[in-house]
Amino acid sequence: MADTKRYVVTFAEKKANIDAAAQGLSVPKKKIVDGVGALIEEVAPKEDAILHFEGIGTSVVALSDEDADRLRHDDRVAQVTEDIEGFALSDRRFSRTEAPELWGANSGAEGLRAEHSQVFAAGYAQAISDILRYGPAESGLSGTEPESRAGCPPQSQPLCFSWFGRKFCFCIPSPTPSPPQDQKIPWNIQLVGADSVWDRVTGAGVRVAVIDTGIDEDHPDLSVMGGASFVPGVGSWNDDQGHGTHCAGIIGARNNRLGVVGVAPGCDLYAVKVLNSGGSGQLSWILAGMGWAAENGMQVASMSLGSNVDDPDVDCLVAYQRAAQELLDGGCIVVAAAGNNGREDNPWVGQPARCPAFMAVAAVDSNRNLADFSSRGPASLCSECGVEISAPGVSVRSTTKGGGYGEKSGTSMACPHVAGAAALIFEQHPAWTPARVRDRLISTAQDLGSPGTDPGTGAGLLDCHRAVFG
Repeated sequence: MADTKRYVVTFAEKKANIDAAAQGLSVPKKKIVDGVGALIEEVAPKEDAILHFEGIGTSVVALSDEDADRLRHDDRVAQVTEDIEGFALSDRRFSRTEAPELWGANSGAEGLRAEHSQVFAAGYAQAISDILRYGPAESGLSGTEPESRAGCPPQSQPLCFSWFGRKFCFCIPSPTPSPPQDQKIPWNIQLVGADSVWDRVTGAGVRVAVIDTGIDEDHPDLSVMGGASFVPGVGSWNDDQGHGTHCAGIIGARNNRLGVVGVAPGCDLYAVKVLNSGGSGQLSWILAGMGWAAENGMQVASMSLGSNVDDPDVDCLVAYQRAAQELLDGGCIVVAAAGNNGREDNPWVGQPARCPAFMAVAAVDSNRNLADFSSRGPASLCSECGVEISAPGVSVRSTTKGGGYGEKSGTSMACPHVAGAAALIFEQHPAWTPARVRDRLISTAQDLGSPGTDPGTGAGLLDCHRAVFG
């Protein structure tokens, strides 16, 4: 029997008879199983199984090259493609990860404790300096030997040390910590005007699926409502790579005085793990994650993943388009990163962002300039196939796995800004369709570069304030 590979077969009719379509293949009879259900298991599905995605009329099956070619010429089949890889679309050349903040990011009083520690350390150093300079009797501190010490008065605390073989304790003023500071607003959140709308909307209650590497389930700045893993052999949606956690923070890091805050700090985050610890995943895994998002009533799907294209006018993958359309039909807008191929000879918008059911997002820097890595055009793509809008994607600081924070660059970072903005609009207008939300985000964007829509930045920079307040 010829060697086989896994192929994604999309049928002309969504309700195609899979048994009939499989007739004539030079392979043994295969067992047809639910694709989403099979991939959510911790054990990888067997080669003799056809993974079928009922809602989009697509199956994943091991075929020989000859069988794949035969299916391509079958009138019942719309498209046959290999089960290609998709990748997390951040630019690692511009990534920087920080350790969790002083005193541990798990503390809600993080800033207060760090400041208290610094004040105490400064007072301690000054006290020792005075003692060494003047001696204990002239240091200006009320010191006594431990045996006769009755305790320190209010608003003071003891400082004990050894002096020529004798132990002394002194009462020094207790540090007065400054009041807790408000949440620091990252530059990217200010640039899109998200912080100016939180008195009206925060995305509260809107279900946002981060279809990525998962989300750090213990990060103190994130609250994850649930999720699923579609990486074979990995049963947990917890992030083992870091990319998904960074994207999740841009969407919905909480407004809680910790590290960063997201565009929609009140939204409900769901971790849909379709990329492995190396940041890559098969098309079949991604389709399964999209299917889960549709079945579980997500309202926003953020997809900072994809693959490059070699031909500027290559068609989008039908399976991606069908899966996204299923989400749209269920009331969920689908946002995707345009790609990071801007520096290459093939700088065009990649898969799946070039599919019309996806809203493609380009990356700009803090000066609103298009990032040189951001994929663009070509101009011949349909208006819903190319870049539609832009958002910050250069040196964006957000949450990282392990409870920390760090900077990353890429259209991966731009995409979740738009996903968060969609959550804000859905809270304000819960009856709106995804198409109407999409149109609102595009029509209120700040024009960049030459007037009008262009292949690099689309309609311009995301503007949450104009989108919410009109």
